[in-house]
Amino acid sequence: PSDRGPETAARWGAFGRAALELVRRRETRPDVIHCMGWQTAMLPVLLREDPALSSIPVVLTVHDVGDLGLYDRATLGPVFGLPD
Repeated sequence: PSDRGPETAARWGAFGRAALELVRRRETRPDVIHCMGWQTAMLPVLLREDPALSSIPVVLTVHDVGDLGLYDRATLGPVFGLPD
């Protein structure tokens, strides 16, 4: 299905925030971050919102155009911590 429930958004939101925290805590920054699929598609957006990480290049691979994670815009703030 193309529509995901709030529990799926919460799960992938937690994953994205955890991935960012891992990058923050590393001694060195990665040369590039590769995201694959809709599950990680918010990570580049989260990176750009963080001044310390915003210069890291990101590649997003969409491997299944028929399987999209679509969420209501209202989930972006509470789940992903993004400003309006």
